[in-house]
Amino acid sequence: MVGRRQVFDLPEPRLEVTEHQLGQIECCGRVQRGEYPPYVTANVQYGPGVRALVTKLSVNHKMPLEQICCLFQDLFGYELNTETVEQALEEGYELAAPVEAEIREALKQADVTHFDETGLRAAGKLRWMHTASTAEYTRLFVHPKRGEEALRSAASVLKDFTGRAIHDHMSAYYKFSQAKHGACNAHTAGTLRLDGAGPGVGGSDARFLVGTVPPGAPLTRGCGSGGQKRYRQILSQAEMEEPSPEPRAGRGRPKSTPGRNLLRRLR
Repeated sequence: MVGRRQVFDLPEPRLEVTEHQLGQIECCGRVQRGEYPPYVTANVQYGPGVRALVTKLSVNHKMPLEQICCLFQDLFGYELNTETVEQALEEGYELAAPVEAEIREALKQADVTHFDETGLRAAGKLRWMHTASTAEYTRLFVHPKRGEEALRSAASVLKDFTGRAIHDHMSAYYKFSQAKHGACNAHTAGTLRLDGAGPGVGGSDARFLVGTVPPGAPLTRGCGSGGQKRYRQILSQAEMEEPSPEPRAGRGRPKSTPGRNLLRRLR
């Protein structure tokens, strides 16, 4: 067996330096002088290509500022400080404001919008990233809180939404009565016992419950009268099979089982 090694002549990364000089002429007794491009705001600065690159590395590839500066030094041999990266990110955010406003308005006007929230770490502290999305648009914002306070904040879409909100059944979502609500099948499927073991909803019944309706469609439109009847039969049978709520010591309501909580969600 004979091996052959190929050598690819790849272009070397380089920075292109552009010098702008303003010309001046006198015509008809008036002095005419040129203008700098709108993105030129200092005597010496990095151009839009560099700012776009560091923004992409930070936003799309989640690179820390120090790593971006180190990579820039390795590739181009020029030192880039973190303040330059931060300024580029701030400029990018301001330039994207009109696009963000259009996305927010499109999500608010949609017939069906999906909402969710997930935890993340920011500056060593727990924060919550909230999402609103359709097939065409997605908007994210980060807030210190998970529930109603975040959903009523200025960054939220839900507080102004009047269509059908699909979500993970967190109680805070139901505080927004101006919207219609629907439970997310993907979250429900994660809670259902799909191995068929134990009482209540399980096995093929569970697969029927989460598989009978097209994504985003309510049960009444998704599976017809036969499917609705089968759905109610499964829930009634599970109601009988699920263990009774556990009595509490002293006063107070009996503690509901996870299965009964799920049944309430499915109903």
